[in-house]
Amino acid sequence: MKFYHLSAPLLLILPVCTQAADAYVPADAEPAAVTLSTVTVRGKRQKSLNKGYTASGTYAATGMPLTLSEVPQSVSVVTDKQMKDQGKRSVYDALSWVNGISGNPASSRYAVTNMYARGEKVNDYQIDGMTTEIDGNQLLNSGAYERVEVVRGTSTLQGSVGDPSATVNLVRKRPTKERQAEISVGIGRWRRWNAEADVSGPLNPSGSLRGRAVVNAEGGRHWTEGARDRSGMVYGIAEYDFSPQTTAYAGINHQRAREKEFYGGDLPVYDSAGYPTRFGIRDNNKIKGSSYRERATELFTGLEHRFENNWKAKLEYRYNREKTFNPGMGDAPYNYLRHDDSSAGAKFYKMADNIVSHAFSFKLNGQYDLWGRKHEAVFGIGGYRTRNKRAWANSEGNYSIDDIYDFIRRRDYPAIASVNDWKWEGDTIATRQISGYAATRLHATDKLSLLLGANYARYHYQAIPVGGSPNTEAKEGRFAPYAGITYDLTDNLSAYASYSRLFKPHENGETDINRRPIDPITGRTVEAGLKGEWLEGRLNASLSVFQSKRRNVPVEAGKFDNDDTYYRAANTKAHGWEAEISGSPAEGWDISAGVQSHLTREENGNRPNSQYDPRHSFKLFTTYRLPKTRWTLGGGVRWQSKTFVDKYSDLSNIEFDDDEAKERARVFSRQKSFAVVDLNAQYQVSKNAELTLNFDNVFDKRYRMDTAYHDYGQPRSLSGTLRYKF
Repeated sequence: MKFYHLSAPLLLILPVCTQAADAYVPADAEPAAVTLSTVTVRGKRQKSLNKGYTASGTYAATGMPLTLSEVPQSVSVVTDKQMKDQGKRSVYDALSWVNGISGNPASSRYAVTNMYARGEKVNDYQIDGMTTEIDGNQLLNSGAYERVEVVRGTSTLQGSVGDPSATVNLVRKRPTKERQAEISVGIGRWRRWNAEADVSGPLNPSGSLRGRAVVNAEGGRHWTEGARDRSGMVYGIAEYDFSPQTTAYAGINHQRAREKEFYGGDLPVYDSAGYPTRFGIRDNNKIKGSSYRERATELFTGLEHRFENNWKAKLEYRYNREKTFNPGMGDAPYNYLRHDDSSAGAKFYKMADNIVSHAFSFKLNGQYDLWGRKHEAVFGIGGYRTRNKRAWANSEGNYSIDDIYDFIRRRDYPAIASVNDWKWEGDTIATRQISGYAATRLHATDKLSLLLGANYARYHYQAIPVGGSPNTEAKEGRFAPYAGITYDLTDNLSAYASYSRLFKPHENGETDINRRPIDPITGRTVEAGLKGEWLEGRLNASLSVFQSKRRNVPVEAGKFDNDDTYYRAANTKAHGWEAEISGSPAEGWDISAGVQSHLTREENGNRPNSQYDPRHSFKLFTTYRLPKTRWTLGGGVRWQSKTFVDKYSDLSNIEFDDDEAKERARVFSRQKSFAVVDLNAQYQVSKNAELTLNFDNVFDKRYRMDTAYHDYGQPRSLSGTLRYKF
């Protein structure tokens, strides 16, 4: 809470007071002078608007509208402005610049991919604060979203089962009350192109009906040999005010993507003797003419009602259907790559997924009076159900390639039977979750606030083979408490601490050597830190320390005779610190910067996910508008420490000649620490037109995204985008 001395509103109050005085003064009397006392209004700043490279606040952490400094956890925001300045057109690209977030690529360049934070995989996703299940390969075009919010640590409220990594909330673009439109076109290296149109505004004279539409497309080649792709999105949303207190909305988000000969990142960096392979950044092992197709359609609707007593109710529903199809692909090398003669195995297959999901959410939040003070509370219930009908077909047996390096140059796979003759197999993966939660924020004093809440969630997972009964099943229900405290040290600086517990059933039904399911993951997270807020929320900073513990984490322990994997239950402990600053320190200057360090270990000393998630990282991106010119200049740097495969973790599917070869491969597979530098320039062509130039990876740094494979980050590239606003 902050106090503001308002002078402008007195101009509105003065006529009213004067009229009231006139009612008691005779007409012939001289009007007496009226002296008004200072009016002090106590209120809250709006907590939803983007402000350059930061936001006023978020609903993501608790379901209540809180400023970033009021949330007792680390929060990062990537705004639409930052994504445009950096030329990012996917959620994965946006997340790659978030402090403490790292990732390894998925099979599709448009997918959200597999992200990691604080040593663990990110599994909790929300759309407009509604928990939903997002598969690692799901299409997520950033054109539909106003900003991406990341709450690091365990967030067990709002229906999440909880992970010690992070929760990602995608905030949709909403219609505006004023008419606005923007179009953009862009080109870049590898013959890449993109185009987008974003139109918004009222649809009737009164403005009670509003709409927004975003259409974009992009495509081009890739730096790997033969790979090319294209994608498109149509997003539309409409809002209607039934009354000043009630608003309904509905929308659609349809996306398509097609990739040809797209490299999936499966050329190993070592051979059977553990020595480095001779593959390079342009090498591709996909069949000539192979393709991958994906389309997704999301329908959503909601109803909001604002009560007279500062309470608001919100009901939402989301439907999503996604189809993927690989009509014929191959992996080479597969199982082995001999050091002595470069011979290798190969495998051929086709795959298809049909994913249908439903999600709903009901939330009630507002203020109440107690002990002479106002406090906030939220109550909610939500859940989702997802069914993935997976199908695949393999060629008869595996094949051998005489020389893997000669094969990579030609990519002509051995003659095999037509993929149309392969027999389909498959199963259905069914997941559902439902939860209820409640939380309150108590203002004990003007400076001290307590956040108390809890969530109860039930989770159910089944894997059902075609024509069979469930062979893998996991279900569990748990209660997860949450507590946080914030204290205002000064008008701009606050201290906070939080505690949360978590549970998570194993989504893949992992079993031990006796084929008994591994118990659900349980644990807790503790976090404390300082937060600063200046310039009316335009600049935010934070410093945090954290510790988390998890039990029953499944770790691969061996193979059954049928080649199925069995697991052991491990306990992990993580600790670390993070620091971040974002926003606009001065007129025309935007900045987003963060540094983090963490260490996650199992009881035996193993570092899980060490091949994807670096222990230390630093990220900075900033722009500055040069005074009295049309130029804005900027740039950024991403640095991370080494990544490697821990001695207790598997390397890849390549068979090694002996243990010495395996340890040699472990050394050669390390990715040393590296830094990538990007530059940015913007030129204001006219009042409505702007040209943006992005020079990415200026020094052409070559680095691998996965330590075990020749899967490289983007080489040096130059791109330009012209935007015009109406």
